[in-house]
Amino acid sequence: MSRRTLVAVALAVAAVSPAPALAQDCQVGQGLGSSLLIPYFEVDTSSGSGITTLFSVNNESTNPSLVRVVLWTDWGIPTLGFDVYLAARDLQSFNVRDLLNGLLPSTGAGADLSGFQFCGGLFAPDYPSPALNAAERATVAAFHRGLPDPTSGLCAGEDHGDPIARGYVTVDTVDECSGIRLDKIWSPADSAYPYFSNAGGTRIGIVSNVLWGDWFVVNPGQDFAQGAEAIPLWADTGLFNSTDELTFYGRFYGYTAPDDRVPLPDLWSTRFLIGGPFSGGTELVVWRDVGTDEADPIPCATAPSWRPLEESFLTARDEAGGNPVFLDSTNNFFLATQRFTVDDLPIPYNFGRLQLGLADGPGLTNPRQAWVTTVMSAEGRYSLGMAAAAINERCGVAP
Repeated sequence: MSRRTLVAVALAVAAVSPAPALAQDCQVGQGLGSSLLIPYFEVDTSSGSGITTLFSVNNESTNPSLVRVVLWTDWGIPTLGFDVYLAARDLQSFNVRDLLNGLLPSTGAGADLSGFQFCGGLFAPDYPSPALNAAERATVAAFHRGLPDPTSGLCAGEDHGDPIARGYVTVDTVDECSGIRLDKIWSPADSAYPYFSNAGGTRIGIVSNVLWGDWFVVNPGQDFAQGAEAIPLWADTGLFNSTDELTFYGRFYGYTAPDDRVPLPDLWSTRFLIGGPFSGGTELVVWRDVGTDEADPIPCATAPSWRPLEESFLTARDEAGGNPVFLDSTNNFFLATQRFTVDDLPIPYNFGRLQLGLADGPGLTNPRQAWVTTVMSAEGRYSLGMAAAAINERCGVAP
C-alpha cells in the first residue's frame, strides 16, 4: 500500500463520527456489540490491484472469544460462513478479496479451544490455504456479482453489469465452531438448527458484548481509500419480548427476538457537499433490512419478493435548514446494500443536509432497519467517512 493510501486511510479514521446512542437501553452507534455489521464491500474481481475492502474484528475482552463471519450479497443472501478464534484483546484483519479467493484466516492453532464446542477435527478454525476449491470460489464470486452460479445456475444478488463483487458482512459472537459453509446453514439465517433460539440451550450465537471493528474500501491502483467504523450490535437478553418485536436478525425468526440484538434506526440525517474542496462529491453507503426470511439463491430470471425496497421520503435542505426540496423517493436505495452518489440527485444546493426516511411496506410505514454512512471525496484522492445521524430508534417496535 502506498504512502498516499495510508494517509487517506488515516484521514478516514480520524474523521469517523459515530452515530449517537439514542436511549440508554437501545444503544446504537459506537461501542461494543455481540455482533458487528460491515455494511458494504466492493471487490474488483478482474484485477488484483483493483478496488477491494478491508475490515477488522477486535475482541475487547480479557477472555478469548469465538466469532462467526458471514458474507451476504446485496440481496441479503448468505454465501460464505466461517469461524475465527480471537485471543484476549486480539485483533483480526480481513481482505474481502482474499475471502473470495478462498484464503480464510487460520486461527486458534495451538490455542486451548476446549471452552468452545466442536472446535476440533473437521470444524477446527485452522483452515488450509486455500480453504475453498476452484468451484466453490467461482460460486461465491458469481453470487456476489449477481451472475449465475456455474454449479447450480441460480443467482443470489444484483447484476450491475461490471466485474465488481458487492455485499456486506456480519460477525457474531458464538460458543461453538460450525466450519465452512457456502449456504445459509449455520448462519444467522438458519432458523432450523437454530442459530439463535429463545430457549437459549441449543444455539450458536450468544450474547457477549465484546466486539468492535472498522472497514475500508481501498483502491491501490488509484491510491485511494475511504472507510468508517463497523456497526456494533448491542445485545441484551432482558430488553426484548419474545413475540412481535423488531430485532436485528428478527426477519429470520418470525420476529420472536431470539437474537437479542438491537434493531437499527430507519430515519437518518446527514450533510452533503458537492463541489468546492470536495470536488469528488458525496456518496451514501446505505444498508437496509429487506424484511423477509428469503435467504436462498433463486432462478436468475426472477427477483426476491421485496425487491425493490422503497423509502418513505428523501428531502434536501440548504445549509440554513430551509427551502426543503422533496426528491423522488421511489427506490433510490432499493437493495440490501448499495453505494449511492448524491450528485445524481436534482438538488439545487451545493451544500446542505439530507433527511432519509427508510421505512417500507404498505403505505411506506413499516419500520425497516437501516444504516447510512456518508463519504465525502476530494479530487479523487482523499476522502472521509462518517456515520449519518440516527434520528429515531426501533427498540420495542412491532415489525
